[in-house]
Amino acid sequence: HGITLEDFDARKISESVCMSLFGKKTARWLDTNQRLALARKLYREYHMSIRQIAKLSRIPETELRNYLK
Repeated sequence: HGITLEDFDARKISESVCMSLFGKKTARWLDTNQRLALARKLYREYHMSIRQIAKLSRIPETELRNYLK
């Protein structure tokens, strides 16, 4: 479903979304609900792959697959 961006580009997008939604630079500082919201936004609006979103949001890929489907 998703596209895979270069890691640098994906990380910059993730940081931008984290900052605009939560005022924090990375997913490291987000709670679980915020990480899920980040994952949802990256999946729906940026069409990133689940594997890449799992790395960026720090949510296990198997959990993310169930959540995003």
